[in-house]
Amino acid sequence: MRPTTRFLLLCTCIFTQPFIYPAAASAAPSTEMMANTCAMCHGTDGKALGKMEELYGKPANKIADELFEFKQENKGRVMAPLMKAYTDEQIRMIAKYFESLPPKKR
Repeated sequence: MRPTTRFLLLCTCIFTQPFIYPAAASAAPSTEMMANTCAMCHGTDGKALGKMEELYGKPANKIADELFEFKQENKGRVMAPLMKAYTDEQIRMIAKYFESLPPKKR
């Protein structure tokens, strides 16, 4: 292979790689995606079954205060690590999500 051909091939590989392997999307998770971490214990709609606390219908500020307490006081084996994974703004978004769910149908 001639040096010029080798150089052109190398340049082609270097400059086309970003188009072949685009960087992974780094979009922030949606509020609903973040709230889904609560689903296993508190239900997908915040209507918990059994002895687990219901999040559905609670005011956002009350939910957020409880979540901040878990985060700041390292309270709970499950809740503290979960809440430490979220920023304060994300915790507020999760709380607002549960507050915004439509009224209960009985």
